[in-house]
Amino acid sequence: MSFTPGLDDWGLNLERFVPRERLWLRWSSPTLDSFLYDLSRAGRLSGVGEVQQGKGLEVTPYAVGKTKQFYGAGSSRSWQGAVGGEVTWKITPQLVTVFTANTDFAETEVDTRQINLTRFPLFFPEKRSFFLEGANQYDFGLGLARQDSPLFIPFFSRNVGLLDGAQIPIDAGVKLNGRVGKWNLGILDVQTRQTVVSDQVVQDLGLPSAVVPGTNLFAGRVSYDFNENLRVGTILTHGDPKARRNNTLAGIDAVWRASKFLGNKNLQFGAWTATTQGDVGPGSKVGWGLSADYPNDLLDCNASVNQFGIALEPLLGFLPRPGTRRTDAFCAYQPRPSKDGPFPLDSSGVL
Repeated sequence: MSFTPGLDDWGLNLERFVPRERLWLRWSSPTLDSFLYDLSRAGRLSGVGEVQQGKGLEVTPYAVGKTKQFYGAGSSRSWQGAVGGEVTWKITPQLVTVFTANTDFAETEVDTRQINLTRFPLFFPEKRSFFLEGANQYDFGLGLARQDSPLFIPFFSRNVGLLDGAQIPIDAGVKLNGRVGKWNLGILDVQTRQTVVSDQVVQDLGLPSAVVPGTNLFAGRVSYDFNENLRVGTILTHGDPKARRNNTLAGIDAVWRASKFLGNKNLQFGAWTATTQGDVGPGSKVGWGLSADYPNDLLDCNASVNQFGIALEPLLGFLPRPGTRRTDAFCAYQPRPSKDGPFPLDSSGVL
């Protein structure tokens, strides 16, 4: 765990969901409009000032091996193996560097099976722990990376080490995640290894051959917190997982959030713009968007407009529908029954 040494009080919140009763139990919940991850309204955990973080150095090596026996003439046997690992160095309690060599993802769970009935690509969430740690540093814009159907993700880590489900070995890589003062940093640079993919992958992706050359892939995100409400940032990616084209994405965004609007309400505004340069197609290479969100218990409203140029091609990102403009507006009024209202609750909390 990363924490400030000697800090006796931590912000903490806990939540439990009971599905059979549709009941949420939360340790610290001053209002129905508060989110679990809103630490400005979290509870206080005291008496942890003496907790020791250690030296901040962690080594995680691995070794795998297997053998195959070919029965028949000669009964030959083949041996295969690999070694590698990661070294994690916490430069400060809030800034972490990870070095990796011959990265292994054997412990990652399989993806949930999906059936695609459209001409647009399916979204599979990242599940590899190496990329999940510090992934929030690459969050861009407001409401773009929706969990069910993302509109636009400038840097999608599943494009690193994977190609249409086929594994692309990573020779070495380094990443830096964390915070320095009011600056938030996320930097990743990896070198992939030349590999041979299946004929099905060649057909699906239209590759010239089954050999995918090794290439360097880079992603960087820097943001600055002007105050407790406003964050402004930039993002840069470079590289093509197929090692065929020169591709660079650059973008800037700004997000304003408040959890004390009108006393205890949530209010959010966001704006972003991005462009891709290099070997991209003709047409507009620019995307932009504006959004406003009022996510509260009684009244939940949001509106957004996002435009994606036809030549906005983030090869290290996820953009399912380039060349479109999408406008969304939604508002829900959600009153809760009361004991004295026309639809009172019984003692168990059921209508």
